[in-house]
This record gives sequence, structure tokens and C-alpha cells, in this order.
Amino acid sequence: MKGKPPRRKKSGFAYREAAKQKKIAKLQADAAELGMKVIDSRTSLPEDDDGSTEFEQLGQPPLDDSYTALDWVRKVQLMATHLAMTRPITDALRERFKWAKDLSAVLGMTHQREALESRVKQLEAKLKAAERQLGAVKKERGNAVPRPPTARGQRNRRGPRALPPDPPTNDTPPESDPA
Repeated sequence: MKGKPPRRKKSGFAYREAAKQKKIAKLQADAAELGMKVIDSRTSLPEDDDGSTEFEQLGQPPLDDSYTALDWVRKVQLMATHLAMTRPITDALRERFKWAKDLSAVLGMTHQREALESRVKQLEAKLKAAERQLGAVKKERGNAVPRPPTARGQRNRRGPRALPPDPPTNDTPPESDPA
């Protein structure tokens, strides 16, 4: 009996590969409909594309002023976002994004603290200078000012409680009971 040999059944790999090609064709058709182009990053991009030319456009970071340094970091983040949305991601670009994200987070965490600390030091210096002038500044505790009658939070109700009285200090004698 001569005739055609029996057809072999497709393997699982062949089915998966055919499904993958079908999915790519549908994706390309959808992208063409939107006026876009699908690029296979495994075959069409050089491995050394890390976005360095785009990041070089930002220039050097300002090292002396923390406020403008934070603006520069925001520009880095915007550039990374732009590259992530408009370019296929290579391993080198992904690594650069990771470094930018991590270092930006560190700078953001330390920036506000540094700015606040320097502002507090300036205010403390001004307050000490004003205290040297007699009668210019008078310090009072928070419970020295009476609560307005319209304030919420009376005793046994919701709201904040009054501050405890001032503790005795070395220059003020403790109050004695006349009894």
C-alpha cells in the first residue's frame, strides 16, 4: 500500500507558536489602526540604548541649591516617564530608570528635612536676637490663653483636653498651699 504517510499531530510548541504569531498579527493590526507601529525589542534595538542622549539634555545638577536640585530631579523623572512611554525598554534603560527612581526617592526624603531644619535654625536665631531686647518677646504656654466660649470639646465630651500646668522650674519657686 503506497499512499500518503499518516499526518502527524502538531506538537504543543507548534500550537503555542501559532497562537503567538496570531496574537502579534492582531496587535500589529490594532496598532496600525491607531497610527502606531509595534517594534519587537528583542530583535530591532541595540543593546546599549540606555537613553543617555536624552538624559544629557538635562545638563548637570545644581549642587549648591537644594530647591533647584529638586526641580532638576523632577525633570529627570519626567524624562524617564517620557522615555518609558515612547520607547521600547531595554535592559540598560530599565537599569537607568531603577537608579533614577531610587536616588530620586532618597533625595526627596532628605530634601524637605534639610530645608525645614535650615528654616528652623533661622527662626531660632531670630527669636534669640529678639529675646535679647527686653520686653520684645514674651513666651507663654499653650494653656495660658483661655479657650473661647464657642470652642468645642468641653470636659467629658469630644475634643482636645487642656494642657497640664507648667512644671516648676529652678527660677520659679513652687506654689505653696496657705493651709
